[in-house]
Amino acid sequence: MIEWLQGVLKHSPEILLFLSLAIGFWIGQFQFGKFQFGGVAGSLLVAVVLSLIGVPVDNGVKAILFALFIYAVGFESGPQFFKSLGPQSIKEILLAVFMAVCGLVTVLVMAKIFHLDKGLAAGLAAGGMTQSAIIGTAGDAISRLDLPLAEIQRLQANVAIGYAVTYIFGSLGAIIVCVNILPKFMGKEIHDDALKAQSERLKGAFELAPGQELAMPEIVGRIYKVKQANGQTIAEIEAKEPSITIERLKRKDQFIDVAPELTLQTDDVILLVGRRANVVSVAE
Repeated sequence: MIEWLQGVLKHSPEILLFLSLAIGFWIGQFQFGKFQFGGVAGSLLVAVVLSLIGVPVDNGVKAILFALFIYAVGFESGPQFFKSLGPQSIKEILLAVFMAVCGLVTVLVMAKIFHLDKGLAAGLAAGGMTQSAIIGTAGDAISRLDLPLAEIQRLQANVAIGYAVTYIFGSLGAIIVCVNILPKFMGKEIHDDALKAQSERLKGAFELAPGQELAMPEIVGRIYKVKQANGQTIAEIEAKEPSITIERLKRKDQFIDVAPELTLQTDDVILLVGRRANVVSVAE
């Protein structure tokens, strides 16, 4: 049974890719106390388990997918990164440098103590610091070493193994530190700082969360029956209130195409769209 399954998956390895995504995102939606894997960590965990089946993936495919991942990360975070640069971001830059140095020193010490090879050490750095870009950098650096091809492939495989094993613990460690340790160390809640930073960024403006809508939106549509505007053209009415437009017109039982030169008649039904205050004032 296992041999038959391996044979099928070797011919169609994309099955494992979609299984990892589907099962991973399904697992990622469950919450364990305050902790939740999320789709990324869940997919990674499932992929580690499914990799035990022993289906090889073409190196070209791995390189392309990894490049797409790096591109997506840069495309999403790049504008925010450059926008945040400035004198006020010096502390964050110094903190990032400090964390990078500490992470590098920790990896070197652990690799020396536990006799890890270059591949596992690089994977430990990538997973422990949840920095997937290290995988590609380390793999490229290993490929340039003066070693036999089989040894290079083994070290590159160990990078992925070390990353997959330590990524979950790296993510969990960051959550524990940010949620439990840092608030006690700093004497205040991160949630309070986040709200304060948001209020300073918005400067009194109101920002809706994803999926939220205003109960009274600024732009509205209203249906009116023409009385006082009898004999006026649509262009004349829109000229009086530039912030409104007449979108639809119904005369008796027939809809008529709206045109600037069209003259309104008594009992025409029109649809006005525009800012709430202007739409209401036109009716008056």
